[in-house]
Amino acid sequence: MFKELITNPIILSCLFSVVIAQLIKTIDLSRKNSGFHWRYLFIASGFPSAHTATVTALILGVFLTEGISTLLVVSLVLSLIVIRDVLGDRIFARQQENLINDTFHKIFEGEFESIKWDNLIGHSIKEVFWGLILGAVITSLVFYLK
Repeated sequence: MFKELITNPIILSCLFSVVIAQLIKTIDLSRKNSGFHWRYLFIASGFPSAHTATVTALILGVFLTEGISTLLVVSLVLSLIVIRDVLGDRIFARQQENLINDTFHKIFEGEFESIKWDNLIGHSIKEVFWGLILGAVITSLVFYLK
C-alpha cells in the first residue's frame, strides 16, 4: 500500500511541483540577495508560486487519471480556493505593510528609511501564473514518463 502511494503519479506530480518551485524560488532569491540562505527553501512567497504549482499538479493529475469526474470538480474547487487565497493574502499584507511603514516613518521621522519591508505573504498574478505553468509541465512529464 505504501509503495502504491509513493509511486502514485498525482502524489509525485504534487511533490515534484512544490520541491522544484521552492528550488527555483531559492535560486532566484539567492541571486537577488547576493547569497544563499536556508530560509529561502521554506519561504511562502516569491517566484514561482509553489502553492499554485502544487494545486495545478493536483487538478491536472486528477484529470489525466479520472477524466471529468466528481473528484476533478472537488480538486478544482479546492485549487481555486488556494489560488484565490494566495492572491488575496498579498493584497491584505500589502495594506498592513504600508500601515507599518507609515507608522515607523511618523514615529522615527525617517530614521528607518533604509529598512525595506519585503512582501512576504501571498503572490502576485505573475507568480501564480508561473506556478500554474510549472505544475502543469511537471504533471505532464510525470504522466508521460509513467
